[in-house]
Amino acid sequence: MDFRRFLTRGEIRPSEGGLARDHLANERTFLSWVRTCLGFIGLGILVAELVDTEGPVANALGLSLIFLGAVAAVASTARYLRVTAQLDRGRYQSSTVGPIVVGVVTLLVAAAGLAFVLT
Repeated sequence: MDFRRFLTRGEIRPSEGGLARDHLANERTFLSWVRTCLGFIGLGILVAELVDTEGPVANALGLSLIFLGAVAAVASTARYLRVTAQLDRGRYQSSTVGPIVVGVVTLLVAAAGLAFVLT
């Protein structure tokens, strides 16, 4: 099995009309989501394991952050694959629900963190 072919899994086409640029931008966006997911997971581990003196509240908050990171990883992978397929068909549908959900969840995490620190 040719490992390079397995990793690329797409046809080689000429870069016309910015298609390559669009795909690379989609990939960069996906990688930024991966960093965000790892940040949530790392913060969850930190809160759950390094703050043992806080008891079950820290553990619940930590597990919630880890779960949030895992859900975001699945959602970002699905979004990446959907956008890739749309770009290949010469179409694109922007997302409004995703950024709103991420914004609300981030505010909730911030509020939970603030409540945790202040109690």
